[in-house]
Amino acid sequence: MVLAERDEALEERGILEEERDELLDQLEDQQQSSQLRANTNQQRILHEKELNILRRKVVSLEKTLNETKINHRRLQDRRKKELESTLQELNRVRATNKQLRI
Repeated sequence: MVLAERDEALEERGILEEERDELLDQLEDQQQSSQLRANTNQQRILHEKELNILRRKVVSLEKTLNETKINHRRLQDRRKKELESTLQELNRVRATNKQLRI
């Protein structure tokens, strides 16, 4: 009877060890899965940070481009006025020269 109890206890122990090993494997799988999700979340956060930095750079570049366009337009307007003024002065000088020749 002692041998039967011993065999039964060993068999139960073997079953419990198998169950423990299965649970340890499941726990390890869950830990790996959790780590993978954590890594993925970290990568997503880093990616979002990089995107935000790039967005800010784009906004800054667009602002600079718009300012440059405005400045260029002002410069063109100023040059156009200078040319018109110079042309008017030239026409006055020509008119004066014509009168002097007569």
